[in-house]
Amino acid sequence: MIRRRPLAIGIALFALMWTAACSRSDKPKQASDSAAGTLDSTASKDADADSIPVTPDAVATQSLLRELANRDEAVLDMARLAIGRREQLQVSDDARRIQVEQRRESNRLLGLLKGEFRVTHKPKISAQEQTLLDSLNGVGAGEFDHTFLSVVSKHHEEDAQIIERALPTVSPKLRDTFAEIRSQRLRDAADLKKQLTETPSRR
Repeated sequence: MIRRRPLAIGIALFALMWTAACSRSDKPKQASDSAAGTLDSTASKDADADSIPVTPDAVATQSLLRELANRDEAVLDMARLAIGRREQLQVSDDARRIQVEQRRESNRLLGLLKGEFRVTHKPKISAQEQTLLDSLNGVGAGEFDHTFLSVVSKHHEEDAQIIERALPTVSPKLRDTFAEIRSQRLRDAADLKKQLTETPSRR
């Protein structure tokens, strides 16, 4: 019995080492489950992102959605500026309407980014747009109505041009959507131009 004790101890040590090895071999399997979303939310996000093909039309579509959302943010600031002016402006109601419509459109664009590409984007105003806002803020009361309508109308026309240039490169799935947005921007620009004839400059 005494002579067999070292053999028993050796068998026990071997069993412990085998158990530890099996435990380590299970870890890659857990990581795999985690990447599929079972355990680790971060790994799940990475797996989701990798599942979306990074194709040229996907890149172009995301770029256009971001650019339009950023430009919408500038128009929203223009509308806020008009609403916040202390003078009794003829365009106050127009500014409130524009604010509602552009916020709805911005949310739509951001929703497409999130829904189609799982990309979250916070709109930001470019330096060029900020310069435009600053110049609009400096316009006197007598000229503000006319200038506001003119600037927003031109902005919508530029949006339509941006979409038209990008349209052949974007995802075919969203081309009709972008074409619809382009048409709407042109209609809005035409409506504002019509109001310009009813709100002439005082110069």
